[in-house]
Formats: sequence, structure tokens, C-alpha cells
Amino acid sequence: MNSAGINHEQLRTAWPVYSAFSGSLEPVDPAGMEVLRSVYVASWLADAAMLEEADDSGRDLTFRGSAVSHIVLAPPLAPHQLLALIAAAWSADRWYSLVESDGVPTPPSSLLRLRAGQPLATLRDAIESSIARLGGEAFVRMDHASSKTVVPCSSYDAVEANLRCSERTAARLRGIEAGAAADGPAEGYVMLRRWVDDLQQTHLEARVFVHAGVARGVSLTVRQHSRLGEAEERACIACLASLKRALRAFAKRVILATEYRDCVLDVAVPIAALDAALHAANRPSGMPSAEAELLAGLWLVECNTPVYLLATSGCFDLSNEADREILCGDAVDAEVVLPVLLAEFEWRTWRIELRQ
Repeated sequence: MNSAGINHEQLRTAWPVYSAFSGSLEPVDPAGMEVLRSVYVASWLADAAMLEEADDSGRDLTFRGSAVSHIVLAPPLAPHQLLALIAAAWSADRWYSLVESDGVPTPPSSLLRLRAGQPLATLRDAIESSIARLGGEAFVRMDHASSKTVVPCSSYDAVEANLRCSERTAARLRGIEAGAAADGPAEGYVMLRRWVDDLQQTHLEARVFVHAGVARGVSLTVRQHSRLGEAEERACIACLASLKRALRAFAKRVILATEYRDCVLDVAVPIAALDAALHAANRPSGMPSAEAELLAGLWLVECNTPVYLLATSGCFDLSNEADREILCGDAVDAEVVLPVLLAEFEWRTWRIELRQ
């Protein structure tokens, strides 16, 4: 549970990247060893990853009911190198400007380009001025990697220390500075986001799994700061059903803004609005306005790769076939109302699963 989909052999065929070694299209194994000279990629993903199509891509090509584009790889790439290239399609420099311009709520941010071989120190002045513009404190991350150490940064020195203390961001930064990044493009971005005070006490974070343009699953861990865990079961389920509908509508906005058919969204849920929806559950006439308030309070923390690649699965168990089918299968039960919401309560053994 809670491991990246790329670690599960059963999910490796879910990413829409195919080879034609045997004369017919077969999913590329991201863990394979063969060198790839050309591949077929779902057209929406080829566009998102800015892959250059081959001369024959003017033909209408489909596979498994979806449009695909023929991509010639120059130079040829091993599957793990192709994976890094594809994963960069969900880099912060791709999605942030799209959601911001479309009005999707998300904290103001600065993206600072770091060219191949350029030391981070050359961005000192730009980082200092960006922090000041963002209110004096910032959350820092690399373009497609966040630090495991989440602290407010108020100076260049704090930013550098934060990026280098977590191997996830440190490896990306070292690769760019060396001019030979192994986990994505040779140049990248440092992202500074306005710091949100007391986030852990004022918000819950929902992980929303999107596949084929539809929110398929929601994973939520409920902490003690919310009244949800103290509520009687009927009211709790009614409140979570409102949250499920709000997250479905919010995910649709992000999908339209980014044109990602597959992704994983981390969404901040204000506890005050969630508690208001819980209170409204006891008087049904108040639910519509409480649900509207809940939707209005949601904001995007970040957009990640699909669960079949590098994102983790939250409350869903990727070793369980039923959970895999919910998140990225082709045959979800028609009676299930997507997204399926799984909520676990931090301080006691209680799990709620909403399929309707």
C-alpha cells in the first residue's frame, strides 16, 4: 500500500506508451532493458511531453480506442530514460501556468529556470526577490520533485539547505548543476510557492486519482483537527459524500485547464468548510450552500504523474486488483459512482469507503 505504481508489475502496462517490436503494438515495460528507437504514445501525452512526431504521424493512428502518435527517439533511449522524459510532462513548469491562467485556486508561485550546468548560487538574487514578492516565506521544490522536509524558507540560504537536505530534490538539483540530469531534462526549474501558515492544522490533503479524464479515486486521511472523526456515522458519510462531489467538480476544472488525461492531484481541503458541511448534514436544507462553500475553498497543492508511474497510492492498495481497477482499469462496475472515496482516520481504526 502507498507505493508508486511503477513498482507494481501489474500496473506497468497501464501507461500509454507502446513499441512495435513484434509487429503489433505492445506496452513498453518501463523496467525493461531494450533500447527504443521509436515508440507510439497516446496523442494527449505526446503533446503534454512535447515529443516530436515522426513524419508518418499525419495518419490517423489509434490503439485501444485512443489516438496515438508515432515518436522517433533521437538518440535512442532505454525505457528508464524514456520514463524520465515522459514524467517531465507533469513538471511544475508545465502545469502551474495553465492552472493559474485558468483561475484554478493555487498559491502564487515563482518559477526560476536553472540551465544545464548552472550553479544554484547564480539564482541567489532572483530567489531573494521572489521570496519577498511571495510575502517573506516560501515553500520550495524542484520542477518535478518536492523535498520531504517541509519548512518555510525566508532566504536563499534556507532554500538551498532545504533543496539539498532531501535526496529527492538534491539529486535533481545535482544533475542539473552537473549538466547531466538523469531524472528529466538537462535544465529545470526551482519553484517557490507562497507559504501557507498552519496548513497541517487548518487543512486536510486529499489525493485525487484521474484516469482517462475522469476522477476515479480519492484518498483522504482525517486528522484530529477535524470534527469528522467524532461524528456519528450517518452525518460523517453525508459530509464525505459532499466532499466527494466537490472534489469531482474541482478535478474537472484542473483536467480542463491542463488537458492531462491521467494525473494525480493533491488538493487542500479547508477543515472549517468540511466541519460546516458536517454540521449541515444534520439539516439537509443547508447542504447545497455548505457544499458550494466546500468547493469554493478547495485549492491545488500540486499535480503529479499518474499512479501507474511515480505517484503513490494513498489509502488504495495497488497489490489489490479491485483497487487497481478503480484507479486505472477499463471495467469499473457501472453501479459505482466515481470517484470512489477512501477515508482513514488517523487516531483510530476506522475506514470509510464511498462507492455511491
